[in-house]
Amino acid sequence: MRDQTDPIRTPLAHWTIAFGAPNWVFVLRRQHLFAAAGLTPRTALRTTKSPAEELGLTDPSISDGVIFEAMLKHPILVNRPIVCTEKGVALCRPSEAVFKLLDVAPGATYTKEDGDVITMPKKS
Repeated sequence: MRDQTDPIRTPLAHWTIAFGAPNWVFVLRRQHLFAAAGLTPRTALRTTKSPAEELGLTDPSISDGVIFEAMLKHPILVNRPIVCTEKGVALCRPSEAVFKLLDVAPGATYTKEDGDVITMPKKS
């Protein structure tokens, strides 16, 4: 039997009970994105430039439920970008991974926030 208090393993039918408004929609969306991308809170945890280490979240004994709760309090803990298109959902690290989810021509370029330019690989 599933633990109804664990937000990671709670069936979606119970989410509106487990999380009251206004946060339950946000929780459902984040949980759905993780599931669609094949991620768990641990695999989506941002460990650099975040308080993950300070909060003890990198300890392997910490449950996904604890990590997920921490992500709700500290959104910076979520590695990103998680991109959602008709072609699927993925954590796009490295940035070039986004091209698998977009309909772009080979050789197309994209300029990231930091000014780096990435290019859609040309088909061989």
